[in-house]
Amino acid sequence: AEKLYGAGNGDQKLAYAEEILRKHGIRLDTATLKAMIDAQIKEMVRRGCLIGLNYYGVFLRDDGDVRSLDDLYRHIAHFFDLGAQKSLALGSDFDGADLPDCLSSPEKVAAAYDYLLSRGLTQRELDGIFYENARAFLRAHLR
Repeated sequence: AEKLYGAGNGDQKLAYAEEILRKHGIRLDTATLKAMIDAQIKEMVRRGCLIGLNYYGVFLRDDGDVRSLDDLYRHIAHFFDLGAQKSLALGSDFDGADLPDCLSSPEKVAAAYDYLLSRGLTQRELDGIFYENARAFLRAHLR
């Protein structure tokens, strides 16, 4: 599990996952593996799950070298391409992960709101990510 969730870049983690699958006689290329992850996200959206947006570098970029909030924007846009506008919420990783400087504190995440707005995300979409999607999910499931 450490090879999948610990240190290492995204390509290394995909290679390790492919190695595990091969040991069990399952042959998948990287594109297929990424498609499987996308299918899981779509299923979570279909089921009305809440998906926490993680700031850990390898989740934002395959090489883990997050240079700017552009990487966060691309990550969010990919989730939106999969239909997760009402499922995505701030998740962070403030419990000890090595976070990129541009997302290393709650204040910096809050400042990302204006940047994402300037990139074309709407106020409604951002309010969803920053609080409304989580609030709606909790209201629906904590009765």
